[in-house]
Amino acid sequence: MLKHRKKQAKFNAFPDTIGLLLALQINYINSQGTRNDIQHCDMPVKKQPLRIIHNMARSGSTLICKCLGCMHRIALLSEIHPAATQMFNPLNQAHHWFSLLNKKDIAQLQQGRVLDFVDTIRLIDKRSRQKKKVLVIRDWAHLDFTGHPFLDNPARNLALANVLQEHFVLIQTAIVRHPIDQWLSLSRLAVMQEPIKQGKLTVRTFLEGYEAFARYCVETGFMRYEDFTSHPEKSMQDMCKKLALPFDAGFISRWVDYRTITGDVQSTRGSDAIKTLKRRNCDSAVLKLFENEDSYWHSLQILGYSVDR
Repeated sequence: MLKHRKKQAKFNAFPDTIGLLLALQINYINSQGTRNDIQHCDMPVKKQPLRIIHNMARSGSTLICKCLGCMHRIALLSEIHPAATQMFNPLNQAHHWFSLLNKKDIAQLQQGRVLDFVDTIRLIDKRSRQKKKVLVIRDWAHLDFTGHPFLDNPARNLALANVLQEHFVLIQTAIVRHPIDQWLSLSRLAVMQEPIKQGKLTVRTFLEGYEAFARYCVETGFMRYEDFTSHPEKSMQDMCKKLALPFDAGFISRWVDYRTITGDVQSTRGSDAIKTLKRRNCDSAVLKLFENEDSYWHSLQILGYSVDR
């Protein structure tokens, strides 16, 4: 179980070949929004725009974010969450994937400089703009709305947006998938077997989180995974417009080779094509569990899904 930490949490190591410390440090802003004693970045007061893509696990967001990330001038950080920097480290991604940190940044980190989460994102955003790139953050809303096996009681709010909204002008959108298809994919994961077996993660608790996420999606705007697989070029044009990004039509031939991403990089369905796949079978007992929950019907209505699967 992940816990909000008041003590500084150590980042994953950079490789020795670039001569950095084996660990970087970051302070997490706790749930009350208080900061610890830190060395603040010398950043401008003006709020900069920051693009965020919200998504739950197994919603097709890895595929879609590969398509966006491979576009020219995009620097996409993947599965970032203020309570999970030990798992998905924004500084590591910014450095390894996009070479955004300069020599001064590296030297200060070598000397033990400590940044809090907000200042970390500010630094990455500033370096992105200096290199004429646009920073996009794909969040890890799994912690916020499903939680397991890392959290037993997810808060069911957009933690990343909550932490950053006072410091940036947020430009947000979300990715969704039909709840039954998402559950069928999620429940196959090895890491989910224990919480499912223990009765901690059920169709009901999944749907409660799903509905809560869906209601946020109405506020941010959203893309249905099914629409994307049917019309990828148009869907990516719409997403770029929503995020105020230039559309790069060349993504359609580059996405398959894009590797600076986290998540299920290799398709589990045996295809590298963007296409609508045959839906997994849902047995009658599982279907009944969904149909018995009000959250299921509410979610379909909120997100515009047909009642017929």
